[in-house]
Amino acid sequence: MYQHDVIYAFQDKQGAKQELARLQKAFQELEQKEQHDKAEKERLQMEFRKKMELTKTRLHSLQKRQKEAERMANITGTNEKR
Repeated sequence: MYQHDVIYAFQDKQGAKQELARLQKAFQELEQKEQHDKAEKERLQMEFRKKMELTKTRLHSLQKRQKEAERMANITGTNEKR
């Protein structure tokens, strides 16, 4: 039961890491482009920063959930051995 939670949490965490990497890459590409006018560039930068912070928060939450699921799986496994 908890093993499924561990797997699901791990998959969610991996997805969030990939999303964060994608956002960071897009943000870096945006910073390198000089053809954007300043207002558009600032708007997009703010949008990417917000998305990155939300993704970081989600990743942190998923890491905590994965650790909790692993802890519960270990407790359940220990109790089943008794």
